[in-house]
Amino acid sequence: MRNGDLNRINSTEGDNKSNKPGRAKSTTKQKIWLVIWIIIFLFICFEVLKLVNYTLGKEEKENMWLYNSVDSVVQKVIKKKKGSVEEKTLTLAALGDVYLTPNMLNGAKTSDGYDFSTGTESVKEVLSKYDLVTASLSTPVAGKSLGYSTVKEYNAPNEILTFLKDLNVSVLATATTNAMDKSITGINNTIDNIKEVELEQTGLGSAERSKPVIVTKNDIKVGILSYATSSSVKIAKGNESYLNLLDDDNIKEDMEYLKSNNVDFIVSYLNTPNTDPEIIVAEQKESVEKLIQAGVDVILCTGVSGVQEDYEEEITLEDGTKNHVYAIYGMGEFMGGNTTDASKASIIADIEFTKTITKDKDGNVTKTQSDMKIKTPIALWTSVDKNYSSNIYVMSDEIEKYNNSNSNLTAKEYSVMKEYYDSILKMFE
Repeated sequence: MRNGDLNRINSTEGDNKSNKPGRAKSTTKQKIWLVIWIIIFLFICFEVLKLVNYTLGKEEKENMWLYNSVDSVVQKVIKKKKGSVEEKTLTLAALGDVYLTPNMLNGAKTSDGYDFSTGTESVKEVLSKYDLVTASLSTPVAGKSLGYSTVKEYNAPNEILTFLKDLNVSVLATATTNAMDKSITGINNTIDNIKEVELEQTGLGSAERSKPVIVTKNDIKVGILSYATSSSVKIAKGNESYLNLLDDDNIKEDMEYLKSNNVDFIVSYLNTPNTDPEIIVAEQKESVEKLIQAGVDVILCTGVSGVQEDYEEEITLEDGTKNHVYAIYGMGEFMGGNTTDASKASIIADIEFTKTITKDKDGNVTKTQSDMKIKTPIALWTSVDKNYSSNIYVMSDEIEKYNNSNSNLTAKEYSVMKEYYDSILKMFE
């Protein structure tokens, strides 16, 4: 055998030895990856265990990191593909007339002024839950120098404004029959005093008419109006701008202003004096219809010494559009004379405005729908003692307290209150 052949044989044997199967040595990099995968596996097992416990009600959702992270990504992808739908809400509580008689002033007198908060704790708690609270200010707040309320004309001390603000009231409807009881000076003083306590008002003006108030909360715009159908004091020619009377030109101007500001809902107070709560007079119905046809969504009538029924309908306006409208013909006196049983009862209108906004995958608004949910009004009862100190009760709460022997009402007064409560529930069912 030649040397060349022998060398080739030896070389082949060497190659065969090096190619024999055997266990490859693990590198450091492979070991690190092995540890990482083991950690990931254990983490997933741990999260799955938490998911099982969550299903069984033994784990809080916020503790599930992996589930929440995946869900968040999925939701973002879905929203990006399909767009989104958002629903906004704004809750409104609307009070009736607020004015003060001489007896009420005597009952609230203190050593250094007036305190109207006594006996209103339950009402304050209710109103604190609303996004927007309004009231009808049916009296000038014109200062002591012009003389406070008498049996013929009204004027309240400034403390009435701080009291209302403390109740969560933010907007006052000031166009009422008695607004000019202290003449132009009284109107100017009232406007200044309302500004001083940082409340808003609509209904009283100066050389120019007052503009509607626009409140924006939770991405919902509500326009608020205030009109009176008459004045207890004759308005001199040239002074028409001081009191917002229900007039076609005034309504048109106000509606154009609100629509130019793209409000979602329009609420109007309407002061229509009526001393007989048993009867809804023709003027009330005609005035309400005028505002409905102008495009107002909610009409709240004041100037009635008691509670009167409501009206809710989907109507077709003159331009062919449909609108969901609501009106209350008599809100009663939140703070007033309380001289009759009927005038001791009042209501808080309870309305929830909703706006549904639909957006496409790029976030552009494609559709907006607005509507309102009318809830049963909150019935109130005012009790006045021999010293003219008053308590304002939430009727439903006080009835429950009475049944649990925890009420300060006498059996006779409870019986009267319960009668009016049942009547109100029937009226608004």
